[in-house]
Amino acid sequence: MIILPNYDKEEIGTFAERLRNAFESHFFKVDGQKEKVTISIGYAIWPFNGNSYNEVISVANEAKLKAKKNGGNIIEG
Repeated sequence: MIILPNYDKEEIGTFAERLRNAFESHFFKVDGQKEKVTISIGYAIWPFNGNSYNEVISVANEAKLKAKKNGGNIIEG
């Protein structure tokens, strides 16, 4: 989880895309082998996606699951 205070939807999208690209373009060394890793990112914005911490986290988790279901290595919000 990453909390980005005072970010709007556009800023979150830009940050998330930079993070996704960083993972996608990096090779990780695992047991002496180079491996690629991708990430699926789901985000939610308080108070637009909920009034409580739990509501916002739930929306973000659902967005992450949607990203994975839609093929992964994408951002959903």
